[in-house]
Amino acid sequence: MDEQHLRALLAEYAALSSSFDKHAAVGYSILPLALTAIGGVAILGQFKGEYVGIGSSLLLLLVIAWIGVSHTLLNRIGLRLVAIELRIRDGLALDMREEPFFFTSFIGYGCPGYNVYFSYFAFIAVLVLFFSMYHWWGTLTTWNCSLACHVAGVAIPVALNIGGVLTMYLIDRRVARQRNALIDRRVAQVPISQ
Repeated sequence: MDEQHLRALLAEYAALSSSFDKHAAVGYSILPLALTAIGGVAILGQFKGEYVGIGSSLLLLLVIAWIGVSHTLLNRIGLRLVAIELRIRDGLALDMREEPFFFTSFIGYGCPGYNVYFSYFAFIAVLVLFFSMYHWWGTLTTWNCSLACHVAGVAIPVALNIGGVLTMYLIDRRVARQRNALIDRRVAQVPISQ
């Protein structure tokens, strides 16, 4: 690889890694604030308002959608950073068996605490969803709605929230497969002697 091409890759890498940092900081800084707001609405709302239950579940859905968009964007940028790292590694004639660069080791697997914190988020989200749907069920009962209306009124918000989390999980799995395919393709192209 010529020096000009390597410099172009390094410039793209610098721009994308800066963008990655910016999106990570903005995208995930809303999470603690949002969880506090949703938890507060869910707790305080147990005593006031008919629509607090459905409102809490819709706020939770909004948080999941926000996280999902940030998560998807970061993974897309991250995959490009992995591809650049692999090309830089080729350009510098580094052995593929050496320790990978940061994004190559990070994208598709996340940081070590990711699973722990995501478990905390999931636990809080399940509690908020449970109490908000319990409250919403009570509101539907007060309105003398049919059983079918009760089931649909609770099942739809729950399904939407679960669908959002499931989508993030499936994106994680797909990104891990794409990352591994990039690495496998590079390993197959680079002679062992390098």
